[in-house]
Amino acid sequence: MPGSQPAGGGPGLPGCAGPARLTLCHCGCPCARFTVRKAGPNQGRAFLKCPSPPGQTCGFFQWAEDPSP
Repeated sequence: MPGSQPAGGGPGLPGCAGPARLTLCHCGCPCARFTVRKAGPNQGRAFLKCPSPPGQTCGFFQWAEDPSP
């Protein structure tokens, strides 16, 4: 799956190691999970993005899979 690999399987940044099989951003860091709060069709929808601070992010974004059947 693109953007997903065991932690430590890529170059990554120091201090970005995490449990295996997490979705990793282009920096190699485990992604941060957020939920859309803005009113609209995606409100309540979860997404993943690079955990780096603004101005240092790699720009990674991916919608999280919906756990409901």
